[in-house]
Amino acid sequence: MKNTIKLSHLLTMVLAFVFSTTYTNKVVGQSNCEITGVNGGGFTTTIQSVVDNCNGTHTIVLRVEHDGCSGPNCQDLSHYSVEAIPGTYSNPQVSVISGTLNYTLVMGPNLGQDPFQGFKLDGVSGIGGGKAGAFTISYTLEGGLQNQQVSAKAGNNGQIYAFTIADFQSVMDCAGTGCNPAVCEIEKYNGGAFYTTLMSVVDDCEKITITIKVEDRDEGQDLSHFAIEAAAQTYSNVSVTPLPGTTFSYTIDLGHNLGSTQSFGGFKVDNISGLDQGEGFLVTYELTTLQAQQMAAKTGQNNFIATFTIADFQSVMDCANSGCDDVVIDNLFPATGFGTLAFEDLWPGKGDYDFNDLVIDYQFEIESNTGNFVEKVKATFVIKAFGASYENGFGFQLSSAINPSDLTVFGYNLTENYISLNSNGTEAGQSKPTIIVYDNAYGQMAHPGSGIGVNTEPDAPYVQPVTINISIDFKPNTYTLNDLDISKFNPFIIVNKERGVEVHLPNYPPTDLVDMGKFGTWEDDSNPGTGRWYVNDKNLPWAINIYESFAYPIEKQEILWAHLKFAEWAMSSGVQFPDWYKNLTGYRNNSLIYQVPAK
Repeated sequence: MKNTIKLSHLLTMVLAFVFSTTYTNKVVGQSNCEITGVNGGGFTTTIQSVVDNCNGTHTIVLRVEHDGCSGPNCQDLSHYSVEAIPGTYSNPQVSVISGTLNYTLVMGPNLGQDPFQGFKLDGVSGIGGGKAGAFTISYTLEGGLQNQQVSAKAGNNGQIYAFTIADFQSVMDCAGTGCNPAVCEIEKYNGGAFYTTLMSVVDDCEKITITIKVEDRDEGQDLSHFAIEAAAQTYSNVSVTPLPGTTFSYTIDLGHNLGSTQSFGGFKVDNISGLDQGEGFLVTYELTTLQAQQMAAKTGQNNFIATFTIADFQSVMDCANSGCDDVVIDNLFPATGFGTLAFEDLWPGKGDYDFNDLVIDYQFEIESNTGNFVEKVKATFVIKAFGASYENGFGFQLSSAINPSDLTVFGYNLTENYISLNSNGTEAGQSKPTIIVYDNAYGQMAHPGSGIGVNTEPDAPYVQPVTINISIDFKPNTYTLNDLDISKFNPFIIVNKERGVEVHLPNYPPTDLVDMGKFGTWEDDSNPGTGRWYVNDKNLPWAINIYESFAYPIEKQEILWAHLKFAEWAMSSGVQFPDWYKNLTGYRNNSLIYQVPAK
């Protein structure tokens, strides 16, 4: 059992039968703990379940249905949008219940002509305009429930329905899926009549033992086999136990290939016969490592699949405190307190060289286990000042030893529409893990009404610094502290919402999305072939990283004038005066350094 307990979430998902009342106007009904709203044009949206995960997040499942009507008032669905506050939503997943559905998932937050922000299924075909169908959208919200509009766009009709916080709370209260950490299970609906529940996950530090429950809760076709995805040579000791009152026959097929009816490899409970409505069984098996697993209930020609993520298994284990008896170790970088990053944003031109276009303090807290594997990274950023008229973004990149898909990122704040994210919160189109903390500094700190930027001119009103917390979850037992190599993290700014223009620390490479045509122009003396980046011909940089809080110059005062040893340090590649930023005799002209007003 972990000595540092991270109490995690109850996810008992309740799926009720389709609410059968016919609506002619936008009305709301509640039955079996669901609330249904009528979008129009034959489309309805139902809050199917709301689960408080006991970790500051909620998992929400919406069910979208079309009744098959046709004609000018019942056109094809072109896109379906869900309102959500930018930076609070993650992990949207779509499951088709009936009919066909083609779509592209767009993470937003800007949604074109929709009158709200969030995410959407775009380029939809196969439902509406005489084609009945139903699908679910599940997603996670961070920071509490929200009022959320949903739009079933068909033809020129937005067909918007608005759910309130009270609606979501009502569904959660009715189903009893509020935070209840004493119940450490996750239930998911496969489809048809079948439900799969993740009952327990126990890590004894040598193997992981998992128990799931499979239940037939309604009339339908007989279950022929139940398949569980697992990587080859990672599973063993599979056993089946009927639930009380259940009598059925079966065989166990250890795979790894499961035939043409399954698109994944693993093992299955096969040749099932005699399983009736209201009956079920337990499957217990061992894994060498946690992994995402699809679980398929096969009936006739139907293959009903529920997917459990690594986070699902981890949350059940954390909730029950049944993990390996590893101590969670906190590692801080910088170890002595906050460091400071300071940037010039007119690269490849020199600019005013006052290094206050962004001044941001940072510190990383790295949680690792006794096996030296990283579990979580918590990054704290404090925006102290930005003396820029440009609307700059800020992000950072991690080591190439880490696969971006093995991370899940929370806490970023994106208000514009020029950043594209993967579903796990990392930036899309990047070979290395890239996290965009925010995309517009002016969206984080309010301008005081006078002066250039914020907190760079002594005569302008002072604005309290803003703190942004980023949390990054890692695939368990995969990456060591050496793989992370946090001391070489690669911070950068994005200049004036132009994604291809980045400014990095000296001799740190740009990301995959940079415009390479700007290197070697104006004062920039980069040479990509030799690993020389973001310095001029005298070795002066456009960004600096200091392992303590930085006393930055006031607006339009060059750093060379305020910090008198800076030039010698930079031109010597850090050999001379490595302590140039300290308040030592002969090191500073304090009259040119910004002073925080006394309280």
